[in-house]
Amino acid sequence: MIRRSFLKNGVALGAFSVIKPYSFLQAGENPKLQVGVSGGSGLKKSTLSKQKKLVLFTDWYSVWPGNIGYDANGNGHDNEVPRGVRLAVQEAELSASVMQADRPWESELGGYACVLKVESGFKMWYMATEIIRNTKTRNFDPMAGSFEGTKRQHYICYAESDDGFIWRKPDLGLYMHAGSTANNIILPDEHGGLGSIFLDSDGAYRMLIQGAPISGGHSIWSAMRSLTSRDGLHWIFDDIPLYDLFCDTQNVGFYDELLKKYVCYCRYARGSRRAVGMMEGAVLSEMTHPQIVFEPDTEDGPSLDIYTPAYSRHPQFITAERRKMFDKMGRDEDVQRHIDDRDMHFMFPSMYYRDLDVLNIHIAVSRDGRQWSRPERKAIIPNKGICNSLYATPGIHVLNDGLWGIFYSVSNKLHNMGFVSTDESSFSTYYHWATWKENRLIALQADDEGMCTVTLHGRAMKEICFNYATEPNGWIRAELITYKGLWPPSGPTSISGFTFSDCDLIAGDSLSQLVTWNGNSSLPQTSNEDDTVLRLHMFRAKLFSIEWE
Repeated sequence: MIRRSFLKNGVALGAFSVIKPYSFLQAGENPKLQVGVSGGSGLKKSTLSKQKKLVLFTDWYSVWPGNIGYDANGNGHDNEVPRGVRLAVQEAELSASVMQADRPWESELGGYACVLKVESGFKMWYMATEIIRNTKTRNFDPMAGSFEGTKRQHYICYAESDDGFIWRKPDLGLYMHAGSTANNIILPDEHGGLGSIFLDSDGAYRMLIQGAPISGGHSIWSAMRSLTSRDGLHWIFDDIPLYDLFCDTQNVGFYDELLKKYVCYCRYARGSRRAVGMMEGAVLSEMTHPQIVFEPDTEDGPSLDIYTPAYSRHPQFITAERRKMFDKMGRDEDVQRHIDDRDMHFMFPSMYYRDLDVLNIHIAVSRDGRQWSRPERKAIIPNKGICNSLYATPGIHVLNDGLWGIFYSVSNKLHNMGFVSTDESSFSTYYHWATWKENRLIALQADDEGMCTVTLHGRAMKEICFNYATEPNGWIRAELITYKGLWPPSGPTSISGFTFSDCDLIAGDSLSQLVTWNGNSSLPQTSNEDDTVLRLHMFRAKLFSIEWE
């Protein structure tokens, strides 16, 4: 008979060690309790260097799938099969508004903006619309999205900030508006399509935009074009359009240091549903035809579109120089590619629910930038109250020590309302930050009791730290095991002195809590060929990441 129970009568079955469940804490049988403090490093401070490596629980990659093994009598048992754990998207903390329309040329702020963190603070480029209303007629033109005779002038504007929360709109003297250049306008935006802005490998700023259509081209509305600037303020259109396509979203482009080529995530579609396409090329003006890399699937229902890509790398993503170091540890191409999860790709797409006419922001992850998945079908930045349309800007930013942020826009306008509304003055858009503690976008979560086995791809030689949070009565324990591979099915063995019973219980909340066994954080020395493997036992706990060296 196959024994499929995970915990039975207080005993873990299969290859997991025999342990007592949560009740042993109530009986006071384990006094070795490490309590982490939020944002701190717990009782013992980590000595991990800048060469530490990272495991994120954004997908199941580092978690063993396990299998079923059999004894000599043919009885089945679990062999490291995960039980009681799931991937859980962590809803963001939302700031108050950090910018609103307050200039004569800002009747509305645009939904799309782009923020870059530089040495002096933050730079932002954003869309603004000036509405010059015609008071003589109330006839609405749905194709123009305005009343007859009403003029809508779009601009790309510039702002800067020391901390990302208090923004200045400097008078740049670049554009004549109402007889004065005392404004922060850098360009007129004739087609309403600000894309991303990025720093290129040559130190120049590049901007993607929906510009004028190509004469005789396929798209009659617009074409994707690029601009170049040395200072982020004075822009020149590049000679060659990027793509003859009406990509009416915030397309995201950048130069990939590892691929040694330009990459662009753009609006595309399969049938009548919006999706994300990917283009790449050694030269920005010679990109490949888009290939769909992220689209709604059958679990999403019939009325969902993916509206924007809002692509980002990990704030500490592995550069080509760091990759050389990590590559030395890999034994094959797959391990080399994912030796450190700072190499992860993220999207914060606006998901458009056509049946509700609203957009909220999800999270998608990828290990190669081409195959994307969502850990959970829920919003990481939800629309609350009258916030009907939410758009994340590209890029995860470090706001201060231990705090990450995504800059996003909030509008009370339902997506299609602008085409039929008779009261344009009722629409408003504001900019906010969505924030998380470092590496806490997604958790490996045990809602009750759970166990799984995790591989650290490479050999941990010094110590291991957990980024975690538990409920008041929750905890985490870990033990080190040895293994000869997952096939044929056989039970790995625990390393003496580093078992669950030796582990000092971890509870509370910490960004970097040392894992200790009998008060000792130093790890046993194993063969150079071995990965370090941890069994985890969790109760009402979230594990966000593991750092190790």
